[in-house]
Formats: sequence, structure tokens, C-alpha cells
Amino acid sequence: MELSLQIEELFRRDRNKLIGFIRERVRSREEAEDILQDVFANVLQAASEVTQPIENIGAWVFTAIRNRIIDSY
Repeated sequence: MELSLQIEELFRRDRNKLIGFIRERVRSREEAEDILQDVFANVLQAASEVTQPIENIGAWVFTAIRNRIIDSY
């Protein structure tokens, strides 16, 4: 399966879990939604430039989310 499709599937399947993870670390639900949207836009863009397979896409996305939360502080 193409990487961008795997990322989209992850978003659909785990959206609530990801929002919950972000929400525990930021002030508002709106900020959590913004962070998730930004991360997925960036991850989808980065996926087009990836040349090697990513073994654990979920971990890759969680790392991107964690980094974006740190940036929001």
C-alpha cells in the first residue's frame, strides 16, 4: 500500500486516539485539532519525499505530533 494511503488510513482509524494524546498536552480542543491537522498535512507532504520504507508509520506520526506539541510551547 502506498505510504500516503497508509497515513490517511491511520488518520481515519486513530484520529480520536491522536486527538486525546494531543489534548492531554495542550490547552484546548481547538488547539489539538489545529496541531493534528498541521501534522497530517506535513506528514503527507514529507511522505512524498521518503525514499526508504517506514516500518512503523504510527510511531513516525506520533513523533511528528510530539515535536509539533513542543513547538507550540
